[in-house]
Amino acid sequence: METYSVQKILSSKKIGSSWPLLVETLVGKYILKLSGTGQGKGVLVSEVIAGDIADRLDLPTPKRILLELGPDLISEDDDPELVRLLRSSLGVNLGFDYIPYAKSILEDPEFLMDDWEASKVLWFDWLIENPDRTRANPNIIVRERNYWLIDHGAAFPFQYNLSGLTEYSPTRPWLRAKDHLFYDYVNRLREVHMLNAEKLTFADLEIVTWGVPDEFLQGKGYRLSYDEISRKKEMFAAYLWKRIKGFTVSGF
Repeated sequence: METYSVQKILSSKKIGSSWPLLVETLVGKYILKLSGTGQGKGVLVSEVIAGDIADRLDLPTPKRILLELGPDLISEDDDPELVRLLRSSLGVNLGFDYIPYAKSILEDPEFLMDDWEASKVLWFDWLIENPDRTRANPNIIVRERNYWLIDHGAAFPFQYNLSGLTEYSPTRPWLRAKDHLFYDYVNRLREVHMLNAEKLTFADLEIVTWGVPDEFLQGKGYRLSYDEISRKKEMFAAYLWKRIKGFTVSGF
């Protein structure tokens, strides 16, 4: 991914436990997701892997770049909580292309997604175990006839409980399936799976997971070695591969 420095913070908005910022860079405006939030850099790991998988499945997501956040951008006049968050996020963070005039799919009743495309989104969210594509909060933005999938930070929940990870964890049923915005298309998933699985070989998944910046995989308060970071990347690839190989519609 390309790397740029944040030139200016234009606006901020707290959303739950996250606090995305609209920032100015030399290459335009981006939405900045900070590494110092509650779940730490795991959110950014999820976003990078999910975004790269979506690219391979021809599912649109905002372009991603790495953004350097420097201490000179912190103003003591800002909200104290935001100041603390910025201080804990100095260094490399993740930016998403800002798409002006885009709005939630819920705000555009005229936008109708093709059945096949909706089925692909359902399969994608099953693969990454994304809980955040519900009818109440679809995390799809639209503009004119285009759409983009956003906010995949809650995907890959297994990374927060590695001690509970077993050989069978990747093939467990997706418990959030029935909450999904496109669950009604579950009967098309076998056909979708046959096509998508061809685009995500184990070699493809290794390329995806090795694309995660090493800095995002570092521990909080301690440093991991190159070998330890490499094992983390391989773990994500193996987990995804086992999910794909273990796919069954009954898992929904």
